Amino acid sequence: MKVCLIQSNPIMGDIKTNFNWIKKQIISNDADIFIAPELALIGYPPDDLLFDNEFINKQEQAFNEFQPHLKNKLLIIGGVLLKKNKIFNSAFIISQNTIKHQHKQCLPNYGVFDEKRYFTPGDYQKIITYKNKKILILICEDFWDKDLEKKYLDKQIDFCIVINASPFEIDKLNLRINRAKKINRKIKSNLIYLNMVGGQDDVVFDGGSFLLNKNNSICCQLDHFKCQTKVVEESSPEKTLQALSIEESVLNACILGTKDYIKKNKIKNIFLGLSGGIDSALVAYIASNAINKENINCIMMRSKYTSKISIDDAKKLAKNLGVNFIDKNLSTLINQINLNLKDDFKNLKPDITEENIQARSRGLILMALANKKNGIVLSTSNKSESAVGYSTLYGDMVGAYAPIKDIPKTLIYKISKFINANENIIPERIITRAPSAELKPNQTDQDSLPAYDELDKIIELFIDEGQSADEIISMGFKAQTVKKIVKLILRSEFKRRQSPPGPKITRKAFGRERRFPITNNFLG
Repeated sequence: MKVCLIQSNPIMGDIKTNFNWIKKQIISNDADIFIAPELALIGYPPDDLLFDNEFINKQEQAFNEFQPHLKNKLLIIGGVLLKKNKIFNSAFIISQNTIKHQHKQCLPNYGVFDEKRYFTPGDYQKIITYKNKKILILICEDFWDKDLEKKYLDKQIDFCIVINASPFEIDKLNLRINRAKKINRKIKSNLIYLNMVGGQDDVVFDGGSFLLNKNNSICCQLDHFKCQTKVVEESSPEKTLQALSIEESVLNACILGTKDYIKKNKIKNIFLGLSGGIDSALVAYIASNAINKENINCIMMRSKYTSKISIDDAKKLAKNLGVNFIDKNLSTLINQINLNLKDDFKNLKPDITEENIQARSRGLILMALANKKNGIVLSTSNKSESAVGYSTLYGDMVGAYAPIKDIPKTLIYKISKFINANENIIPERIITRAPSAELKPNQTDQDSLPAYDELDKIIELFIDEGQSADEIISMGFKAQTVKKIVKLILRSEFKRRQSPPGPKITRKAFGRERRFPITNNFLG
């Protein structure tokens, strides 16, 4: 039995383009069964598009158009079925003469998932027979059902086919493979885990589809972060698992997320503030791998506090990347704003307000350039800053997309060193210098924050692992530091609510995955 794995990258709502790409794979490959991901024709997650019946109907019409191309072939593909005013997340099982359906049973309603808002769960999974082979079809979350192995222990299944739209996060591949092997030790099938690939707003699908044989060994794995089609057989030879380092996988996820945001939204020009710091350096590198370099505009926006080192390093980085570099002195603009507010601020001491005026002046320039030249701004905020509100609303937070939004600062340093492992692209001084917003004399981030390795660990424990302040303190962290950080996290929700989307990387990303009220007086 030959099975064709179609690891596709759908464009949300572009049913015609998605259909044509999958049809091309069917026509150009020799296989008995073709498999495409969950919701392969419409994209995932479609959210409230699902309340548009015409949207669903056009997708179902496209499924009918596969049939003339399926002589002696079977297509298993994820889609949406509307039946008696109920919406199902389904596997469409299509042959030349028939279309059958099997509905997803387990509807995830955690993290980035909100399926119970839209879908009705199915009743049970049928085992279908095709060319004398018994096939079990699972849809994403069904694969994680803890009772799955018991249900199919003695069913002598030849193929267990799992179609997925499973978002990337650190170490997710190992979780998938360990779960697949646990299932397959019991049911002893050829288990195919087929995943979607591509960026969709604030999630990235990483592909990495694989086949386990009946001996529970990997005998095929598709590439990570790449649209790919591959024909496999039951007798395919065993192979070594392709594993990426955390740094490489996170970097690739951010590049793909940024690339697809730009491409799928038909964006031509990119603008970002290049400060000479490590965050904007990494965003510039990501952009240079996501779009043509001549369309990338890096703007150095200096004030009287900007050091010559920052200007020189930013210029050198832009040259190394081969992108456009524009040097702007904003001192006159900042002075004019301060002069305009002089009477309003009379008898008031300078404070963070004056610092934010500088940051917002930069945001103004970036947005003006993007508006005039039909582009977007990439935000350079990271997860550590976003967590504690160490960023300026309408200033350095400005942008349409935030490529490093979910990356902690300590990981940003590791990724930058990974980039430089073979070639010194990011000037070494950018990596080794103490980070600074350069909004007042001799300023560093650690003037108001603990060291980033300590800060990131507290954020991880509180946000990703759901530990309370008292539990974190009991692990040996200073009580004063923990309470300060927790208070900053809870009081910064209003900023995060207005931040642009960016790719999910960690176990719990801000935005779609973590939803807290802005007005909230419970501090834990």
